[in-house]
Amino acid sequence: MTAIDQDLTGFDFTWSSCCFEQIGSRQTGLRFVVDSVEQTLYDRGIAYYAIELNLSPNKGTLDHGPVVFYRERDMRALVERRASSVCETSGTRCSRSSPRRIRVISIRASICRRTGKPRI
Repeated sequence: MTAIDQDLTGFDFTWSSCCFEQIGSRQTGLRFVVDSVEQTLYDRGIAYYAIELNLSPNKGTLDHGPVVFYRERDMRALVERRASSVCETSGTRCSRSSPRRIRVISIRASICRRTGKPRI
């Protein structure tokens, strides 16, 4: 799944639902997100990813295995790392050759009605 076909380029929209947290490790999953955005989208394309999110206070989480859980801080770190490489150093204007932007639009989670606890 991490090998993205080179013919898949120039799209307006890409999405995945609960997949990149199931490819072995958090780092591999985050690399997949960056690669899919940079390789498949045109410059102003939109990517949507639904993920398994650990709602505990940003401490330990499952890092390796068949399913891993990301934390809010993992998503924020991804955005911050990518933001630093998006724009030219001379200003905030992005060039066509710069990497695509990654922004977290919303982080949503569900709460179990019966127990009132986060559903992970």
